[in-house]
Amino acid sequence: MTDDRSPRGDLAALPELVEGFRGPVGPKTALRHDPSVPDDLPHEVQAAAYRVVQEALTNVRRHAADATEVTVGLSYDGRVLEVTVRDDGRGVTRLPKAARGGGFGLVGLTERVTALGGKLRTGPRSDRQGWEVIATLPTERGRRDRPGGLGPTP
Repeated sequence: MTDDRSPRGDLAALPELVEGFRGPVGPKTALRHDPSVPDDLPHEVQAAAYRVVQEALTNVRRHAADATEVTVGLSYDGRVLEVTVRDDGRGVTRLPKAARGGGFGLVGLTERVTALGGKLRTGPRSDRQGWEVIATLPTERGRRDRPGGLGPTP
């Protein structure tokens, strides 16, 4: 039997994704990976985190090409993985319609995150100096804390 999970699309692949986004002339990009984030989180949580970062970086390119800094962050409180992507762009870049794609990226991300019991927030940063995407993803460890194993205790 073969493992159909790609080695890409997990937390270990994030440094390569972020570095690839930066490229030789892209914005200053940083990955802040809190050392408390376990390496053995469930695959579906890692895949969702990767997709959140991937889509958020794609949106920076499409809608905030003027961004000079992008920060990707991962933190963990023992029950929830938080994924953040923040940029300092004005968000006014308009690509030709053919280059923008279908526009369902955030809808798809919201569905992916909520299917895992998480939440996705997107919008202007609190300082109004760019945009942020914040996903909170309960982990298997957190879901076991609640009776019935359905999610973290509120």
